[in-house]
Amino acid sequence: AWKMDEFQYAQDIPSDLLCAVCYHTLCDPRGCPRCQKAFCSECISTWASTQKRKVLPFSCPYCRARLRLSQLFRPEALCARLGDLQVFCPYGCSGTIRRADLDNHFACLCPRLPVPCPDCGVRVLRGELAGHVASPNCHNRRLACPNQALGCQVQLELQDMQNHTMQCPYEPLECRHCHATVLRGQAEDHCWMACPGLCPCPNRCYGCAYVAPSLEHLADHVVRHCQYAESSTYMARMRGALGTGDLVYGCGSRLRSKASSCGHSHLPAAHPQIPTLDERRLSHETHWSSTAGRLYGMRESSPGVAAAGGMWCHGLFV
Repeated sequence: AWKMDEFQYAQDIPSDLLCAVCYHTLCDPRGCPRCQKAFCSECISTWASTQKRKVLPFSCPYCRARLRLSQLFRPEALCARLGDLQVFCPYGCSGTIRRADLDNHFACLCPRLPVPCPDCGVRVLRGELAGHVASPNCHNRRLACPNQALGCQVQLELQDMQNHTMQCPYEPLECRHCHATVLRGQAEDHCWMACPGLCPCPNRCYGCAYVAPSLEHLADHVVRHCQYAESSTYMARMRGALGTGDLVYGCGSRLRSKASSCGHSHLPAAHPQIPTLDERRLSHETHWSSTAGRLYGMRESSPGVAAAGGMWCHGLFV
């Protein structure tokens, strides 16, 4: 930290702005109520400590009037004049600065002030910081994703950026079926719902992975060849039975509504061959994402292996 007496002033200092103890430009002045002479706050505190050590009463170092330290006052008019004094920046930047603006100049403006790089911690001049961050000299510099214009807001270090771009959901890819450009994060939706070159089987949620090249081929597949057509019919009946409570377990035990009519007070909490609703939903979602993974057909994709999955149907995991 710089002291006020260490600055080089661009003008001559009037005598009433000099401390009566150290004879330097006043810093945080305190005035005597008797003689109106001003002193630096640090100088008058040192004078008071010296007087106390000598077992002497505190007095003004200029007029020798006996006072209490609390009687000294802050001369606001002198403070305003001191703030208007022009000083040269100690770091050598051009021009002069008002003394009252020095703190703001050092904190935000001075291009010659050494500051630490926010990425690598190396101290560089503030005026050279932007160039340092963008240069190879800053080994930990953070870069914006190349797909920032498409919506990606990720900023990573240089060594991590390549891995990110291989997985970035905003990376534009070309569909090999319809040659449309889609974002990686929208590839699955495009393949299942929007790609005119792909017609997935409507029974895909039951495990069918067939994708027809046209609607005509798809209709023929569903009517004649789809082995999951019976599953879709069975699931439709199950949904209807769930609405009426007339659902039968695979082992022959009926639902609570049917069991109560036969005199049974309760059913087992779980059956070893019948999965819970959460297990069915999880296996259904896993199987769907596994099937979808084989349909991306994108020329660029992140490496990975689709997880195996399936769903429960007729008491079997398919």
